[in-house]
Amino acid sequence: MRKLPGSFKFGLFALLVLILGIVTGNVFFNGEKSQQPGPNDSATSTPLTNEIKHELLQDTANIKTLQERSGVNEDDKASDSSLSQKEQQFQDLIKSNGLEKVYQDMATVFPETDVGQDLLKMATLIELEEQAGGPESKMVDAIKAKLQDRPEEVLNNLKTAFSNLPDKYSAEKQSLLQYASKIEASESARIDFLMNEAKRPIKYDENGRYEGVAKYNISTAFYAITNVVGMKEDQIEPLLRNLLEAQQQDPEAQRLLIHTFSRISQDRANEIRKEYSLDK
Repeated sequence: MRKLPGSFKFGLFALLVLILGIVTGNVFFNGEKSQQPGPNDSATSTPLTNEIKHELLQDTANIKTLQERSGVNEDDKASDSSLSQKEQQFQDLIKSNGLEKVYQDMATVFPETDVGQDLLKMATLIELEEQAGGPESKMVDAIKAKLQDRPEEVLNNLKTAFSNLPDKYSAEKQSLLQYASKIEASESARIDFLMNEAKRPIKYDENGRYEGVAKYNISTAFYAITNVVGMKEDQIEPLLRNLLEAQQQDPEAQRLLIHTFSRISQDRANEIRKEYSLDK
């Protein structure tokens, strides 16, 4: 192997020392250590050392930024984890109660908004709400609390869902009608919503039969108005007459509405029944 000349070895060694001096902030020249510049000795700084300082400061800033971002991401991860736990709890509840099909069917009609999806979960579990203290009841109560400050959105999303909700889920619909009548939306908004539901025609099959308890959707919506204005005959009767006109093609629906009104005033209900020739 060919040996390197002594002068080459010395030059290589000097280069390494120079690089080491720059990195450590100490430069050797003629065997003497140069004084490291102080804070006010900017005039003695070289372009190279200034560039190194700038890069170090920039790296420090970048590290700080990354640390700050890391803290936000940790909060996001915690929030996502909490949401996933609630979602898993919901999935476990519908599975344990055999409600997967109910959830899947109703998912096709509820809006894909955050309020709509919360209402979908409520609708799926609401028939189990009477099991006070149970996990189903607690979840429904938690959803109601979450939607408490968004009453107008609740009504709009329910209106959309009810437009296509199959009659076989009328029990769930009637529970939601009761819920909607008690939320903090304006009286006029709640009355309009309930009146529109009470005007929906009852769906009959070719044999004149309705499915399940679907017939009582209109009477539930009508009577739920008493949750808004109270049992006030003078305010409820004009609404009844409005509904009787809307349901004039279905005497059975008219009789049902008058019967519902009889819970407020039996005598006045009998008079209205005769007036509309529905007493036979």
